[in-house]
Amino acid sequence: MKYLCPCENHFRMMLFFAASNATKNRKRPVVFLQHGFIGSSAVWLMNPPSQSAGFVFADAGFDVWMGNTRGNTYSHKHNSLTRNDWAYWNFTYVSYYDLEAMIDKVLNVTRQTHVHYVAHSEGCILMLAKLSIDPTFSSKVRKFFALGPMTSMEHVRGIVPFFANNFGQLIKVRSYVTTRMPVYLTHLPGGTSTANLVHWAQLTTTGRLRMYDFGSEHANMQRYGTVS
Repeated sequence: MKYLCPCENHFRMMLFFAASNATKNRKRPVVFLQHGFIGSSAVWLMNPPSQSAGFVFADAGFDVWMGNTRGNTYSHKHNSLTRNDWAYWNFTYVSYYDLEAMIDKVLNVTRQTHVHYVAHSEGCILMLAKLSIDPTFSSKVRKFFALGPMTSMEHVRGIVPFFANNFGQLIKVRSYVTTRMPVYLTHLPGGTSTANLVHWAQLTTTGRLRMYDFGSEHANMQRYGTVS
């Protein structure tokens, strides 16, 4: 089942919902799964049922909700802009609206007061950034499970030596579950904005989680009321 979630910024995010038939007649705890960088909700369902978090949580008796960040395969609708408009892509992972809008939609539909939030990579940053801006949002999150959280890329070193030393192993067919590769490549990458890519790159120099740097003190002051 899918739900279109409107936001104050006029984007409309797509939420997917799954529940176990075994517990359909009683109130279930809610788990919200948020994908990582250039992913989509599909990442929680791409493996066999026993190895996919979406199915595992549903079979364990949870209401499973899966979010999609704006601009990806599923969350591409906007009230007035299209993908051909520059303004459509003028966003990064730090949003004042998206995560709250999605979780509020889930709580409204399920009539629950909180969710269990499970996230990977960028999905963790979404929650950390939201909580840093609005600590009261924590009342809507019973537990936060962060898989591979990252708030800085300061210690990342050049990727060339890594590939030079490991490329041979990476391309060996036996290194992959070959039966699943067509599934993975059908759904990934899920899409994002260039500004989001740049924001991630900025983490290599800032040393901490911070808002997007527009490149000048004047531009930052106009947007945030501070130079950095």
